[in-house]
Amino acid sequence: MQRRQTILRLAALAVVGALGSLGLACGGGAGAAGASGKLVYGSPTDIRQYDFDAHTDAKLLAGSSPGRFANGDLVYVYADSISAPYQIVMGDAAGTRRTQVLKPGAAVGDFRPVPSPDGKLIAFTYYPRGFTPQINATNGTVIVRPDGTIVANLKGVFDPAWTPDGRIVAAGTIAVASDGPTNTPTAAGIYVSNAAFTAMTRLDNGLADPREVAVSPDGKQLAFVLAGHIWTMGLDGTGPRQLTSGDKEESSPAFSPDGESVACASFGTFESTYYSALAVVPVAGGPTALSNDANVWPLDDDAKGTSTLGRVNVYKRLNWF
Repeated sequence: MQRRQTILRLAALAVVGALGSLGLACGGGAGAAGASGKLVYGSPTDIRQYDFDAHTDAKLLAGSSPGRFANGDLVYVYADSISAPYQIVMGDAAGTRRTQVLKPGAAVGDFRPVPSPDGKLIAFTYYPRGFTPQINATNGTVIVRPDGTIVANLKGVFDPAWTPDGRIVAAGTIAVASDGPTNTPTAAGIYVSNAAFTAMTRLDNGLADPREVAVSPDGKQLAFVLAGHIWTMGLDGTGPRQLTSGDKEESSPAFSPDGESVACASFGTFESTYYSALAVVPVAGGPTALSNDANVWPLDDDAKGTSTLGRVNVYKRLNWF
């Protein structure tokens, strides 16, 4: 029997009750064993790249919350001094070229920037802090060009993701850190923008508090966090399904390039210590129980002698390619 934390289990059961029977089945999956390609991600200390085929985890550059352009360049958060914190910058993955996109001013630094499919726009979460300078006076998503020109402000939606046709999908609530916005968002749901970014339409069917949305490469599926686990559903809001289960807490989902798997960060106890390990689960079937001995944990061959037994310690904004 799969183990769940009591609170998360009750929350998940409440969602199921609201949606009706979803036909969830217990089960596992090949998980990390069949994963391929590379993953750029934010670690607790820097930006790194995990190679699924070589089982290596390499540091790329200093920074956090990376988003990846199709040409391999990155947009990320960088702080080079106390007087100029939390810049959004872009450059090559080797760190030899870095250009400032925007310095949002007095705002929370975890912007999680992500480029549009054509590379012409960058969307990020913005928390004004009541000081100047600032972009606007509302919490939400900001869309800019790479030169920092503001294109749109989307009030009250967070952790943006792009559809293949260039629209924004985002959640109405966000996990708020101690230095987050003073007016905590309350408009739960998953929303999609129109092409002009002038309107947001809720697309889910009454989910209690979905967060951190990712879009599949073909634009037909969403992955998101609900009650501490990863779920998927169609872009039209149909067919919600739970992908992960267990006593750990998942975040930051990302689809594989073929759309058949989802990677995520899973926070819990490993080897008697707490950290967030990289997990990979199949989209088909499920939910997959993320137990310590499950076949879902990609390993770093160079770190198997450490306390993490080679598990990859990921943090935020996963980019699988």
